[in-house]
Amino acid sequence: MGNGLIAQSNPPITNPVPTIAITNIDASSNLYLALLGATDQVYEIVSTTNLSSGNWNIEAEIFPDTNYTRVAIIPENGRPTLFLSGNDWTGVDTYSNGVPDW
Repeated sequence: MGNGLIAQSNPPITNPVPTIAITNIDASSNLYLALLGATDQVYEIVSTTNLSSGNWNIEAEIFPDTNYTRVAIIPENGRPTLFLSGNDWTGVDTYSNGVPDW
């Protein structure tokens, strides 16, 4: 999944790979996200305030139902620098027991 953030425009941007887009930031500093170009079953959105730390926190799990789905509301929570990324968990089965890891 792409690691960059893009600005949402009208009409929605068409992307060949899944991309996280910030569609709104409200007065309470909540980020409204959309996942564009999603083609699989489940994704997670992770965040960090420092790319060199290697520590990523799970913000949301997303089960897209269309190619353009508002997927999450992420509170800024005093994090003026916030990097977002996503992981596609579709088909991940570490123990090959038919039970997805997600």
